[in-house]
Amino acid sequence: VYAGGDYSRVDGVTTRRLAALDATTGARNLAFANGTPNNPVTDIVVRASGEVVIAGQFTTVGGVSRGRLAVLDAAGVLGPLAVTVNNTVNELELDDAAGVVYLGGSFGTVGGSTRARLAAVNLAGAGSVGGLAVAGINGDISALELDGAGGLFIGGSFQVTPEKDNPAVIAKVTLANGTTHTARFVGG
Repeated sequence: VYAGGDYSRVDGVTTRRLAALDATTGARNLAFANGTPNNPVTDIVVRASGEVVIAGQFTTVGGVSRGRLAVLDAAGVLGPLAVTVNNTVNELELDDAAGVVYLGGSFGTVGGSTRARLAAVNLAGAGSVGGLAVAGINGDISALELDGAGGLFIGGSFQVTPEKDNPAVIAKVTLANGTTHTARFVGG
């Protein structure tokens, strides 16, 4: 079990913002020797390989530049992913089979590409920004959920164009062919 946040101690030991815990006892897993993120961790997903993907407000992990997104191996060693996000990532959703993590938050660019509040990042090697670029989301995203049928539900405090006169707290993004992406109003 992994815990992220803005804390400074676990089991009486200085452990800032990211820790691995024993799922049975809750004790700190001393084998997970991660570097400390310099600001809060807001979400964590774990790949089938054991890699741990973290996101949040941090700009470094263990003194190494990692702009709000990082990958650590199962032992806590920082991986090569080096895609920088320019503002807070609130939520992650993992499509492990595709090697992609979806990001939701209050950011405007990912890896130097315009990606307002929603992005896809390919996790191979140093990473790369995926083709997902949905226009018209005008507020922060705080929830993501893949539907298993080619769609990604998003939740937060936004309105989705063209339904700008009907405030939305949830919308569905259709992920078609890996390059064609459209937003569809779900309710409001």
